Amino acid sequence: DAVLMSLQGGLADHSTRQAITAETRFRVASLNKMFTAVAVLQLVQAGKLGLDERIAQHLPDYPGEEAARNITVGQLLNHTAGLGDVFGDGFAQVAPTLQTHADYVAHYSRQPLQHAPGTQDGYSNYGYIVLGRIVEAVAGQSYYDYVATHILAPAGMAHSGFEPESINVPGRATGYTRSSSQAPWQAETTSLPWRGTAAGGGYSTAGDLLKFAQALQSGVLLDAAWLEQATRAQNHKHWYGYGFMVSGEGATQQYGHEGGAPGQNAVFWVLPEAGYVLVGLSNTDPDVMESAVNYIVRRLPL
Repeated sequence: DAVLMSLQGGLADHSTRQAITAETRFRVASLNKMFTAVAVLQLVQAGKLGLDERIAQHLPDYPGEEAARNITVGQLLNHTAGLGDVFGDGFAQVAPTLQTHADYVAHYSRQPLQHAPGTQDGYSNYGYIVLGRIVEAVAGQSYYDYVATHILAPAGMAHSGFEPESINVPGRATGYTRSSSQAPWQAETTSLPWRGTAAGGGYSTAGDLLKFAQALQSGVLLDAAWLEQATRAQNHKHWYGYGFMVSGEGATQQYGHEGGAPGQNAVFWVLPEAGYVLVGLSNTDPDVMESAVNYIVRRLPL
């Protein structure tokens, strides 16, 4: 469990010259999909939810009838449902009105399917928002309360959460973007959701994500059998399990997630057999942090 390397640098806030430290809270983009998948699989493990159950069984009022009738929980988890995205043209205009997972479902549920459910891979942020709504329906509480109680607290992740952007979260870095390598950095707010969702946009620290890895591996969050299912390829092109990007085998096996949006870039990898956990967080554009961490991953002694 020893930390072999810890590096930090740069500014969490350019206007105040606040430096990034090991305790800085970064928006983690799609890394939150791992939390959502763990929440879903906890409910499956408890016998309250099934991977083959359809959306309609838990969201009977879901407006998109074809999707509700045909898409399974497992297809939402492994990105084969065909539901598509939310962060397209016009998102910045509607973002202030999307304050709950139910708001997203009401706004995006009538989009046409991109392909027949289960037939193709297609990365879907909206699919994970639907999973968040299913967690709420099955658990009888908000997604945020469920994750706080059943994931963050058991793992000891006291510096992670989903508070809205309107709330001042101490130590949460400001994101910065630029149009080219020669352009000045500008604070990025236009692409941010009102609040992070089951698809991404919450915040965490490197230390908390290390605790998340430890809680996964020690069985605190999921039984070993369900963790093995989640971190084994479950889609057509074998790059995604249930909430986790996956690759390699033996000593090179790794699972985790990458995430990026303007002003945020995060990466989290666990190499279970080799015994490594790597976390990289940044308040700048992709793919700088992903590239740095993946460079290290490829050169680890195995």
